Order: sequence, then C-alpha cells, then structure tokens
Amino acid sequence: IYARATASSSATNTPVPGQGNFAYVTNFNSGKISEFKRNITSGVLTQIATIGAGLSSGPKGIAVDPSNKYVYAVNYSDGNLSTYSIGSKGKLVALTSVSDGASSQPQQVVVSPSGNFLWVSDYKAHQITIWQLTSGVPNSPTTFSGAGMSGPVGLAVNTAGTILYVADLDQGVVYWFNVNSSTGALTNGAGSPIASQGSFTDAPA
Repeated sequence: IYARATASSSATNTPVPGQGNFAYVTNFNSGKISEFKRNITSGVLTQIATIGAGLSSGPKGIAVDPSNKYVYAVNYSDGNLSTYSIGSKGKLVALTSVSDGASSQPQQVVVSPSGNFLWVSDYKAHQITIWQLTSGVPNSPTTFSGAGMSGPVGLAVNTAGTILYVADLDQGVVYWFNVNSSTGALTNGAGSPIASQGSFTDAPA
C-alpha cells in the first residue's frame, strides 16, 4: 500500500481511471505529473503531456476519484494537495491547490469509494487529514492522530469504503480504522495495529 518514491524522476504512483484509457504518474524530482494515453489491449502508453504539481522533489501520492473526473496529488515538499479535472482526451486541467499543512510532509492520498471525501497521510504531522469533496474540490479538513501513529505513509481503503488501512513507516506496523460513511471520520479498529512481516525500507523522501 505504499508506492516507492525516490530522488529520481521515475514514477511514484500510477492510477488508471475508468476503463484504463489514461494513466497519470507523479514525477518526484521534476515537480510534475505525466499524462499518458493507454492502449487498453496492449497496455502500451503514449505520453500526452505534463502538468505542474508543486515544488520539485515533492510530488508523491496521486489518486483518481470514482467518477473518473478528478485527479488528486500531494506534494511532500510544499505540503499542498492539488486537484485536477480530467479532460475528454485525458489532459489534466489544474483546479485548486490547498495546504495540507506546511510541515505535514504528505505522502499518499486515497479517495473514498463514494467520492465524497479523501484521506491524506501526513508523515511529519503524525496524522491523517480528512478532506470533504464538493464537486470534486477538497474543503473543510479535519485531522485524526489517534492510535499512536508516528509515521503514516501508505494508504488503502476497502471496496466498501468501511475500513482505511495505514502503513506506519517508523513503527513497521499496519493500522486499520473504521470509516464513518457520512464524514470519512476514523475510529480505531479492533486489534489494530499489527506488525508487518519484516521491516519497511522506503524512506519518506
């Protein structure tokens, strides 16, 4: 549940929306998102364009909403959460950029299956930020720092949208939280966390 990010310009995450016609990749070093058209038979990618995603040495987690209308990306260096709309030919159009906390060092973003809210893992702030979505635009953030998280990085949500999984880099454990279906608020899951089978080795940047 954590896509590797390094100090190179190589890919850190590749969400494929809808029927897989397009793919989007965060480029950590260059501060951009690469946009690709995808052959759904062969899987071959053809680059369409690139678009800015905040400071260089920053773009990390990226996600597509369930309606396949919006893309969200977080930037580790400037602490921002950026929103883009997906054009008919796969090109992204920048909509908003909001602060997830200047020193939060956000790592990953995941959208709820309902498309009503999203979560961001804030490594340095030791918390999860919950954003409400209105017409695709993030607003009204709240934070959750319970259960003793110290280095939240990887995020994943189950298909029902009832459980959020969080990989804690510093502790080498996986937390899971119950999700309030109306607000995205989190409560501790029974028996959480559990130790991973081995150590996490990915650095936050």
